[in-house]
Amino acid sequence: MKFISFDEYFNFHIQNHHTGYFRYIKYNQLAKSYAQHFGQENVNILLFEEMVKAPQEFCQKLGNFLGINSDDLFELFNKGPKQRKSDSSGQHAYSRLRSYLPVQTFKKYIPFSEQLIGFLSAQLKKSPKANISLNEDQLSSLERLYAKGNKKLSLEYNLDLSKYGYLECKD
Repeated sequence: MKFISFDEYFNFHIQNHHTGYFRYIKYNQLAKSYAQHFGQENVNILLFEEMVKAPQEFCQKLGNFLGINSDDLFELFNKGPKQRKSDSSGQHAYSRLRSYLPVQTFKKYIPFSEQLIGFLSAQLKKSPKANISLNEDQLSSLERLYAKGNKKLSLEYNLDLSKYGYLECKD
């Protein structure tokens, strides 16, 4: 398996936005389709960022929409799996290195390989968090793809998307 950089991944999906991953995250189109099928009153948009920042309020909104007890929902929410931490820069470096090695594993040739793998994994996780950011061209590409639809979504469903850094057109 070949390691690709974030920039390569991003550029591939921008160039193939009609058939690739980015077509699935055009939420305005998705919400519009659901509203056509189920009626806008039966569609509710809740943001992941709200769930992370204010889980109790998120559960209140979800509970109200579904007609279920939000306290019970919040209790279930707290019992769920905890958030996975982002990969570290060491884990990214290891992934790049692995992409150049043969697919065959060397574990069977190295004594105590399981312990060694556990130790190395723990060391890689201790390295600084990977820093991945978008450049101006990437931001501009995302703005062309999503800003207009995000603005419509924000207005139709009374969402404050700009509060969480979603791109919206200024019109």
